[in-house]
Amino acid sequence: MSIRGHRSIVCIILCVTTVISCGCSKSTEGQDARSAQGLAAAAVEVELATVSRSNLAATVELVGSLTPGRRTVVVAEVDGVILEIPTSRRERIETEIDGERISEAPRLDIGVDVAKGDLLVRLDGSECQLKLRAAQARVDMAKAALEKLKAWQRPEEVRRARALKDLAEASLILANADMGRAKLLFSRKAVSEAEHDKARAEVNAARATLDRANAELELAQAGPTKEEIAVADAAVQQAEAEFKRSQWELEKTTIYAPYDGVITDRYVDEGDRVTALPRVEIMELMDLSLLTAQLGVPERYIGQIQVGNPAAVHVKGSTDPVPGMVALINDKVDPANRNFRIRVAIRNDQRRFKAGQFARVALQVKSSAHALTIPVQAISYTGGEARVFIYSDGRVRQRAVELGITSQDAVEVLSGLAEGEQVVVDDPSVLSDGMSVQVRRTAAQTGRPASAT
Repeated sequence: MSIRGHRSIVCIILCVTTVISCGCSKSTEGQDARSAQGLAAAAVEVELATVSRSNLAATVELVGSLTPGRRTVVVAEVDGVILEIPTSRRERIETEIDGERISEAPRLDIGVDVAKGDLLVRLDGSECQLKLRAAQARVDMAKAALEKLKAWQRPEEVRRARALKDLAEASLILANADMGRAKLLFSRKAVSEAEHDKARAEVNAARATLDRANAELELAQAGPTKEEIAVADAAVQQAEAEFKRSQWELEKTTIYAPYDGVITDRYVDEGDRVTALPRVEIMELMDLSLLTAQLGVPERYIGQIQVGNPAAVHVKGSTDPVPGMVALINDKVDPANRNFRIRVAIRNDQRRFKAGQFARVALQVKSSAHALTIPVQAISYTGGEARVFIYSDGRVRQRAVELGITSQDAVEVLSGLAEGEQVVVDDPSVLSDGMSVQVRRTAAQTGRPASAT
């Protein structure tokens, strides 16, 4: 082969090599560009929240039922037949029957309002009135006897006692005279010793009779003793006590409303007989202007709930929570469930809520002002330690944090983060330390108070 032919072959090989080399270079550059685009497309998209400061409050949510501020079961304190259950003085029922409009006041029954002092029930008081008259007569008789005893106006008694005394004195004089004659005759042996002794005995008997007459005269003139007056005075007091008892029984035949309220039950009707024992319930009355939710609070919250603490009460019939206040706290923990009871009061002036309704009550148990907070979703746990993913320059780094108060939406960070840093709020299980990520959006962090367990 000639030199010219050899050179031609070399040139062809060089050209082919150059072409191949150029083609390979372009292919490698394209693959690198596509790989970079693939990596960018495969990066996890995350949502960020900025570490900020806010007022945070942790609450506990409990469930209880509403009870009325006051509840009274009306019963009879005396036996009797129901004579009257009156109609309402404040309400009227407007109806139309066969074109005729009727307006009437309802009798006291469920749902009817009453005011303090309104008549609720009247019993037949005829028997009580008879008892009262008899008791009054006994009082009058006892007082008359006492006055007579104190006055001691019995002159005939005094005259009789004085006459008996005079007679006794005369008898004694006569007996002494007989004794003198008997003594003289006995000295002359004119009478026997027996007759002499008989005369002496008559003198002694006459003297005794005179002593008794003197005593009776003194008694008649002195009047009654203190003991006799005390007995008569006690009889007056007993009669007056019986009168007051009969008067009380008559008063109890009419029963009045003890406070403003609403009738929530009525168990009897006119003509029914009621008794004090066994007790017969007549109606139930409630004051619904103030309701209380009775709740059982777990023992671990002792010391975190105080009387006067605010509460948010959620009740069916109201879209917004009703403000309430802790009114009572029991000092005893129930050993069965380790709860202590509290009562949260709410106003119910418009009667929107009813006794017995269920209520969800949110109570503030802890609070922190100007706390460093992040969303609850940003927290993950590794080996029992709280961690978050911090975002910086397209990558996330895992960091341990110390937490404080936790609410439903936010958690307080005590250490491990600085204000202004950004944390990932997406599912931390798809992240790893040092991973590249793309930011989907950044959300502001506002630690709103919410319920916590």
